[in-house]
Amino acid sequence: MSKSTSNSDFIADANLPLSMTVEDHWLCETFVVDRDRTGYQYSILGNRYTPMHNHDIPPSSSTAIKSKARAVSLVFLHAGGMVKESFEPVIKLLFKEHRESEMRSGVRVIVKEAWSIECPNHGCSAAFNTFTMRKRPALSWSFLDYAEAAHVFLTNKPGGHDLSTRNLVLIGQSLGAHIIPFIAQMSPKLSIHSIVLAEPSLSLPCHERNMAMKVFSETSLCKHNIWESRDAVRRHFETYRISKHWSRDARETFLENGIVEDPVLCSFGFKGVRLACSREQEASMYVSVAEDDEGYDLLAGLYASDIPVHYLYDPNPPSLLAFFLPAWFSCKGLRPDTVNPVQGGHMFFQSNPQHTAKAIGKTLRHERSSSAVAAKTVARM
Repeated sequence: MSKSTSNSDFIADANLPLSMTVEDHWLCETFVVDRDRTGYQYSILGNRYTPMHNHDIPPSSSTAIKSKARAVSLVFLHAGGMVKESFEPVIKLLFKEHRESEMRSGVRVIVKEAWSIECPNHGCSAAFNTFTMRKRPALSWSFLDYAEAAHVFLTNKPGGHDLSTRNLVLIGQSLGAHIIPFIAQMSPKLSIHSIVLAEPSLSLPCHERNMAMKVFSETSLCKHNIWESRDAVRRHFETYRISKHWSRDARETFLENGIVEDPVLCSFGFKGVRLACSREQEASMYVSVAEDDEGYDLLAGLYASDIPVHYLYDPNPPSLLAFFLPAWFSCKGLRPDTVNPVQGGHMFFQSNPQHTAKAIGKTLRHERSSSAVAAKTVARM
């Protein structure tokens, strides 16, 4: 059972949620970081998920006990064309099965909350920013727009929550993973506990990467984008070559949040629905990835830093994506802390949420060995 409410007076109080949904396992609140407050060109939407039965760090006067517990806030960044709600099947499993982990040293890592930030031209955010976006050419969008928006959201106290004081675990899927090295070096700096990258398109500029992004762009431009009803969308997604492998929950979540009514179409008497993120805008973001000549250097910097970096990857990738694997596993002679295979194709968050949640839980338990710490120190010299 769930109960959803909306707050029509949101702009009057930036600490109030735009909407609130209560599920069996969590409370979901949607917050807006409004453009009038930040000066950023778009309003940015993000969901905050908190478990219904939160495990607080036990209050104690004992410093030893407190030092054995560490609360973390998960921050999810979605793939191109997806929505902030697309991680909900995985978040549900993390809250249910991986709320508390223990490192080798005995430190307990407790997941206190999860945030999921939406790119301004995706999902509900696209509808929220409709009139502002009309002033901008569709083919001018870049992955950097998402990186900047996510950083603005995290550093502007969404709902009054000061995320600068929290231990953040940044988790990105595909395009959402590609932007994390950029977010990590933006000012003001975030307090990053660890990073989980799921198949970003990070590599040195090369023909293979250009071809992969060309296919991604062409797929975006050619996909179906208008339907006569939501039932028609559901039937399409059950047979479409990519989404047919998703879990039912993942498809229904996208149907609810990634499909919108179009007032322009309605003005012509057409009562159908369309994709929230336009095909041209999504394709433009993939083109910008092909033109990126900075991300791979930033990734090497992350590998050499004090921040643990973990990789999730499809162990049976198509040839189009297989060439990325060596670049991920060894970036300019530097390596991530762990690499974790997850079956289910490139979109394993949607197709295999159970194993994805298990892999993320494993990264939360990870603790660097003394030899790994020494190796990172040498790499920074």
